[in-house]
Amino acid sequence: MRAAVCLFAICLACPFVHATQPVMRDWDSDGVLDLGVYDEWSGMWYMQRSTLGFLAQQFGYPGTLAVPGDYDGDGLVDKALWDRYSGYWYIAGTSSGFYYFQFGFRGCIAWSPYWDWDNKVDPMLFFGGNWYVMGSAIGFRHYSFGW
Repeated sequence: MRAAVCLFAICLACPFVHATQPVMRDWDSDGVLDLGVYDEWSGMWYMQRSTLGFLAQQFGYPGTLAVPGDYDGDGLVDKALWDRYSGYWYIAGTSSGFYYFQFGFRGCIAWSPYWDWDNKVDPMLFFGGNWYVMGSAIGFRHYSFGW
């Protein structure tokens, strides 16, 4: 119990918390879900692929959140980031290459679902009961639901 209290006190004293995000996807396109984490502070992606083995790659910087998915519709997972402070999305497409765009603002929660079912994930944001979708087939949409 004492160790837990000390650890809690140390964590409260730290100005930054080292955070990793789980990014489990089929990283080697063999039909098997692979383990992976994105280190928010270093921008490193660490993937344990079932067929191709371990891979560590740099793509990101402090303040960006991982939102991987198939953004270019080629059936392969693309690494993608959302900057929670500037609202910029950065996508390293497996067939489309690198590109970026501004969509969102500070305080939003980013997500990358298959919203318009065209085999491409769509950037989506949630903020204060409002959903904002940049659909690859249907264009921009706004929905009010939640709080």
